[in-house]
Order: sequence, then structure tokens, then C-alpha cells
Amino acid sequence: MIGRVEIRYVNKVCTVFVVAGVSLLVSFDGGGGGNGGQLPELNAEETEFVLHERPELGLGRSSEYDYDPPAPGSYNLPEIKRAGDGSVLYLNGQPEKLQEVLRGHITVLSFIYTRCADPRGCPYATGVLYKVHSISEQDPVLADNLRLVTFSFDPDHDTPHVLSDYSRALRKPTGAEWLFLTAPSKKDLTPILTAYGQQVDRKQDPQDPLGPYYHLLRVYLIDQRGMIRNIYSTGMLDPRLVLTDVRTLLLEDRATGRNAK
Repeated sequence: MIGRVEIRYVNKVCTVFVVAGVSLLVSFDGGGGGNGGQLPELNAEETEFVLHERPELGLGRSSEYDYDPPAPGSYNLPEIKRAGDGSVLYLNGQPEKLQEVLRGHITVLSFIYTRCADPRGCPYATGVLYKVHSISEQDPVLADNLRLVTFSFDPDHDTPHVLSDYSRALRKPTGAEWLFLTAPSKKDLTPILTAYGQQVDRKQDPQDPLGPYYHLLRVYLIDQRGMIRNIYSTGMLDPRLVLTDVRTLLLEDRATGRNAK
């Protein structure tokens, strides 16, 4: 059976051919897709992958992000480097290795601390993840294949108990899984921050109303194989772009035979 679906959004036309057990072609504007209009081979016995209408586009343009996101798969995301590893704690206090947390999903990883009150810092990053999480409720492909991870770099204050309280108003019962992690100690945290290039410095004034730490806002897109594929700073942390990148990695996984759920 061969199915053809044409989805129109913004200025793009996405044509999806679904060929049971054989191939999937995604072309944009007549064939300029991420694989140059070529038909990638899939090894799955049954391919039923459909690009849903992209609900993130309903967020629209803003003064900061005054553009239309590209079509998923119309560009490549190069591998930047392997994601760092280290010891972390879940909300229940259970220890784990970070690479095990990342395994098997496309992950959006954000470093934050709960005492941050800078509106362009941690609260902004958490707000973007909340929007991504909410949108994933509307898309079962995102819900099954995407994982969100919020990782505190303030382990002395952000214990599993504190993070559990922090996360309670954010996480929804459906949609993509959203994990909140901390490190067992600063000693365990340091090599993780170094591996990701996440700079954190203590301010001279611990009572600063915006919080006791200086840090660069960085959010990481990590593929199912543990490779960092994008790093978002404030100027690029548009939830529409983040989800477009996630969809691009999903198409890549399908085209190369890696299992997307």
C-alpha cells in the first residue's frame, strides 16, 4: 500500500509518501527536502509515520522571533559532540548516570537553578520547555520520542525534594516525559558542567535579588545516540524552532533505519 499525504503550513508544502515496509519520501516545495528529494530506505516492517500538523506554529511570530520556522527535514543538524556523562539523582533520590537518562529518546536538556529570578535566564528556559511539553500533548509522535530534562546546577539547595516541589506545577500527566535532575554533590556536578561547556559562577553578593549565580543560558538538543545536535542560547530558544529541530531528527531516524516510536 502506498499512501500520499500533502500538508500545507506557512509557505511550505510537505508531501509524505508512506510505503508499507519499504520507503518514506518527504519533499518540500517540490523536492528540496533534507535528503535532496531522494527516497531513503527504511528497514521497518511497517511504516506508518505521518507528519501531523505542527501545533507549535500556532504560537506565531513574536517581536523576538519574527520569522517562520523552516520545514522539518529541509536542513541538516550536524553532530557537535557527544553529550557529557556523570552521576545524577532522580526526584526520588535514585542515582543514575546521565547518559542512561538520555538513552533512547531525543532529549532537550536545560541547566537551571530554582533560585534564579532573572526573567531572561532559568525561568525563561523552563517556560520554553513547558510550552514544548504542552505541545507534545497534542502530538503522539512527540510524546513517544521526546524527553525533556531539567538539570539543576545548585545541588546544595536544589535537593530532590526541592525539585519535586518545583516540578509539580509544570509537569502534565500526558505528553513527552519531563525529568528533573540534580547532582549528588558539587564534586559530581563539576565534570558534567565542564563537558557541556556550561559556565556557572557564584556572585559576590549571595543576596542578589536575581539569584546567587552568574550563568550562560544554554539548552541542548541531543539525539537518540547521545550526540549534541544543537545548542540554544536566549536568542535562539524559540519553542517553534526547538520542535522543528526535533522533527528533523525524527525524520533522520526514520530515513536511516533508527527506531523512532
